[in-house]
Amino acid sequence: SGAIVADADEETQKLIYDFGYNLGIAFQLQDDLLDAYATGNEFGKTIGGDILADKKTYLAIEAMQHFPQEFEDIKQMEAGIKIKQAMLLYDKAGVKQKTESAITFYTQKAFEALSKINIPESQKRYLKQLADELFQEVTARAEQVRAIETRAQLTASLGGLNPEVFWQIDKELEELTA
Repeated sequence: SGAIVADADEETQKLIYDFGYNLGIAFQLQDDLLDAYATGNEFGKTIGGDILADKKTYLAIEAMQHFPQEFEDIKQMEAGIKIKQAMLLYDKAGVKQKTESAITFYTQKAFEALSKINIPESQKRYLKQLADELFQEVTARAEQVRAIETRAQLTASLGGLNPEVFWQIDKELEELTA
């Protein structure tokens, strides 16, 4: 680690480790969340890939704790149905909100560790800036996608999507992820 090479004291090494560890967990949770809830264009890979691969993500573990048999049954389903059924269990278990809370928790822990490192603020600035920018970008995209999806759900509940509305929502999602 850079802290060891720089001959930092043990406390500083531990704090730098804690910063990286907690920020890493927050990013992994964000990755897992996007795998389930983002659009394919936004995320750059197949949505639901973790579900199809039966990965033990935070989301899957939370859902399994609430619905163990139902979640086990999903493993045997065809791909499209498997993703839909897993997402229904995720929603019933409230895993999206729990994951978002966990992301916030680990991000705060990371920044708490960084704030305790005994170096000038000017030296911490670059790490803070990098982490802030990454989280802001991910959060902003997720919020925009959520707003568009909410509008689509509302439109659908009011009598379905006519082709013009569907086209507009699809166009907005495409522009957002370009």
